[in-house]
Amino acid sequence: MSERNSMTDKLQKAAAELFVLSFLMIEDSYPYQLVKDIKIMTHGLVEYSEAGLYPVISRLLNSGMISSYIITLESGRDRTYYRIEEDGKKRWRTLKDEYDKFFRISHLLTERGED
Repeated sequence: MSERNSMTDKLQKAAAELFVLSFLMIEDSYPYQLVKDIKIMTHGLVEYSEAGLYPVISRLLNSGMISSYIITLESGRDRTYYRIEEDGKKRWRTLKDEYDKFFRISHLLTERGED
């Protein structure tokens, strides 16, 4: 694995919570839809598997930042949806501010290196 991919992988893993909370700020969703929405929004630059999001979702559920409910589809199959709670909204704001700060610093560093 190249150094670039290693950093990209780490950033993507770290951003998973922010991605999940960001989409749940807009509407309730389920893991497969979250995976599709993230891929579409990032033009394929960021891809998660459903299995990759489950630990994130589990942590958010256990901490009370999101909650779940089940809807029975016409096929008779149950689908678990997730919704953001007030603590999740607070966490989203904190994460967003941290990422904004990180990327401003990153931009300053890379801009400086171009001189």
